[in-house]
Amino acid sequence: MDAMEKRNGLSRNTLKYIAVAAMLIDHIAATFVTDFFLYQIMRMIGRLTAPIMCYFLAEGYMYTSSKKKYGIRLFTFALISQVPYALLHHNTLLVLDFSMIMTLFLSFMILYSIEHIEKEWKMIVSVAFLGFLCIFCDWSIFAPFMVFIFYIFHDRPEVWKKLYIIMSLSLVLSDVIYMVENHLIWYTEICQTGMFLFLIAISMYNGKPGKKNMFSKYFFYVFYPLHLMILYLIKVYMH
Repeated sequence: MDAMEKRNGLSRNTLKYIAVAAMLIDHIAATFVTDFFLYQIMRMIGRLTAPIMCYFLAEGYMYTSSKKKYGIRLFTFALISQVPYALLHHNTLLVLDFSMIMTLFLSFMILYSIEHIEKEWKMIVSVAFLGFLCIFCDWSIFAPFMVFIFYIFHDRPEVWKKLYIIMSLSLVLSDVIYMVENHLIWYTEICQTGMFLFLIAISMYNGKPGKKNMFSKYFFYVFYPLHLMILYLIKVYMH
């Protein structure tokens, strides 16, 4: 991307709004859509959200003025989001499955552990434990892996892009293998190939934050639990 293209590209805020729109499309499909083709297209678009949020978590961790406030904000909204997340996905609060914001918080803590725990063995134990907790969250260990490669190789996009492609292929193949082994319809996982849309979206990032205000700072945090609760209430009403 040359200088002119970079200036005219998409800001961080714009990409976050795209991620939010993709997330809404994805959750509407998962909750209400029964047509196979439409479902696959909508969920394919939804694969944009997680890598975009992971990328900006890694970037935000590097540039935030207060890691403590950033971490507290993530944890607070992870707790707030758990109720609508559990209700929408499981119709109960008694479930060992946590939302994407909790995954982002744990990924944040992994970076914090790597940076601040001096004794290597303690750092390894902390990272391993946090990684284990991610297994019980949305996007499992794939999210912290994305955050880690975006953080470590932030200035070497040629490296993290290769690792991201390998991870995405592994995710798609593992899902297909799981479906085949359990005698399920494997091509219902075609939507996972939407992971590669992220590479197109991030190539248009101009490196600028966009307008800085309270709305842009808290929009994603508020929208996430709010839209989950609204979808849940609509689901209950329809049934």
